[in-house]
Amino acid sequence: MKPETIPVPLRYIGVALLFAICGASSVQFLSWDFLDNLPKLLPIPFAIVCALLFLRTVRVIFAVPLMVLVWPLAFALADFSAMEFHDVISPACIGGLIGGLGLVLCVSVCQGRMFSSRYLLGGAVVGSFSALSFAPWLRSFYSHINGYPSQPLLLLAFAVWQAAVGTYLYAICTHAKDENPQLVGPARTSVRA
Repeated sequence: MKPETIPVPLRYIGVALLFAICGASSVQFLSWDFLDNLPKLLPIPFAIVCALLFLRTVRVIFAVPLMVLVWPLAFALADFSAMEFHDVISPACIGGLIGGLGLVLCVSVCQGRMFSSRYLLGGAVVGSFSALSFAPWLRSFYSHINGYPSQPLLLLAFAVWQAAVGTYLYAICTHAKDENPQLVGPARTSVRA
């Protein structure tokens, strides 16, 4: 069954579930000391899913490594804001904003039309709001409930964030293809009799 024959709402649900599973699975790369020892593998599954779903051009060889670099940048800025603001909302939103904005920039390497204020702002908003899912885990981390922060809360946070941002990226990329038929295939010409 071709993706075009699947109803659009079902496609988006499937994409969201795929990215949620990807996010939840990525948490397995984390160790308890990940704040001091940032895992390099965590963003790779997300980047590969993006490459397979909607970044199918030669330029993906540049986009995927850039996508992997967004994670440590977003994490570093979130960590800095945690020290600066002393709350759980600011680091979550700042890290999510940088992640969402950065990933739209990475996608624009493959699809130049994504490099617009509309899509960049959308990525920043989706990334920031979906990153609020990290706030309960951060609260648990700061209070050290039961000695260790809650692993299920972290798993859920990554699942929510990757599902939201991944689905947004899928939506804007497939929408851009729908807007510009030259991106999908040869132009159709009508013949008048």
